[in-house]
Amino acid sequence: MNFKKAQAALESLIIIGFIVLLSIPIIFYFFLYSGEKLAQVADFQIESILGQIVDSATEVWYQGEGSSKIITLYIPPGITNIYFGGDNQISPTKEVIIYYESYGQQKQFIKYSPAFIKNSPLTRSLPNEAFVNYRPPNSDSKYLPSGLIILKLSYQRAQSLSFPDDYILIERLNK
Repeated sequence: MNFKKAQAALESLIIIGFIVLLSIPIIFYFFLYSGEKLAQVADFQIESILGQIVDSATEVWYQGEGSSKIITLYIPPGITNIYFGGDNQISPTKEVIIYYESYGQQKQFIKYSPAFIKNSPLTRSLPNEAFVNYRPPNSDSKYLPSGLIILKLSYQRAQSLSFPDDYILIERLNK
């Protein structure tokens, strides 16, 4: 009589063990796949940010002198730097660069504009600092704070001796 209870308990234990054994790879695959999907979502967000900036700069460029536009962007976690006008902040170029780190892997996203782009030197604390590279005081984080940033893009006439072409000036309105 005790053998039947023991046999039922052993069979139940074997069935539960088999279910657990099968569920471990499924759970592992789920976490692996979800991490990959989160990385893809961040990549799409960064491409969207680049698209908004370049499209807005193009729009202001084609509208000409006196035109400006204010845009609001969401910065996802993991962005380390954003450069307007390339890494060289002395003279404007036609590129926007975003540096992003995901799962220990560094990524660089670049998009080119038909207009020259330059960021405002008044919004940087260091000469070669990235334009939106604002971190709270006493922060040791290498990442930019995620959240909303507000940018103003305006058409600027080049001064005759400084740069031969007109350009789009990008200013960060919030900190």
